[in-house]
Amino acid sequence: MKKLLFSIIFLMLLVTACSQKAEEQPVKTPDTTQAQPMQYVLGSNDWSVITSRTPDAKILEAYQYTIENPDPLAHIPCYCGCYELDGHTSVRDCFVDSVDGKIVNLDNMGFG
Repeated sequence: MKKLLFSIIFLMLLVTACSQKAEEQPVKTPDTTQAQPMQYVLGSNDWSVITSRTPDAKILEAYQYTIENPDPLAHIPCYCGCYELDGHTSVRDCFVDSVDGKIVNLDNMGFG
C-alpha cells in the first residue's frame, strides 16, 4: 500500500513539474511584422525577401508555387479566418497581396 501511495505522489509531482516547465518556455515564431513591404520582381529568381525572414524551405516553396501558379489557387477557398481580417477569398490571397506589373506584393500570411 505504501508503495502504491508513494508511486501516485511521485507521478503527481512529476506531472506538475513537467507542466510548469512547459508553460515557462516561450514559443518562438518567425518575425513577420517587419515594416518594409515584401515584394518580389517577377522573373528575378531573387527570393531573399522570403529567405531573410525564415530558413524554412517549405515556406519558400509555397510562395514560389503560388507566384508561378496563381490561377489554380485562386479557386481554392481559405478557411483560416483571414477573410474577416484581411478580406482573403482564396489560398492565393494568403501569399500574394497584389500584382503591379512585374512587382508582386506578398502577404505575410504564408508564414503561418
